[in-house]
Amino acid sequence: MKNQAQSQNFFNFTAEGAAYINEVKWVQPRNGNAYIAIRASILEGLDGNNKIACDLTIRGQQADEVLQMFQNVWPQGYGSRSPKWFAGIRIGSLNSKSFFRGNGQPGSTLSGRLLAIKWLKIDGEPVDIPEWRTESADAENYGEEPDDAYDAHQE
Repeated sequence: MKNQAQSQNFFNFTAEGAAYINEVKWVQPRNGNAYIAIRASILEGLDGNNKIACDLTIRGQQADEVLQMFQNVWPQGYGSRSPKWFAGIRIGSLNSKSFFRGNGQPGSTLSGRLLAIKWLKIDGEPVDIPEWRTESADAENYGEEPDDAYDAHQE
């Protein structure tokens, strides 16, 4: 074993996809700070016919900037007359959360952290958004400097 200080490495599974952003809202928990909650439908399969529901919270600074820029047109949920958002997203920390429906039946939902919005269309029109990927943001938000971490993990 090497005689050196132990370093900690952080590994983050990330995924990218196209999604409908169905709802964006502020949530104030009983204990803790308010946060932005997002309900998305990620497209999968042939022509995106399969939609996977996903609950997201903001982690990336760029994603937060985009949401703040368009706060006045946030989607308000299924069936609302609010603007429709379609986006290229990057998410991390994916996990499945179980719950019980009102009728007592078990269910689960995918959840994760929204790291970046790569592109965005509101009501079918592309909108300009801040650059989603920069060198400084890669290390901070996306965990994309794995060389040292990978080498340390292999020892």
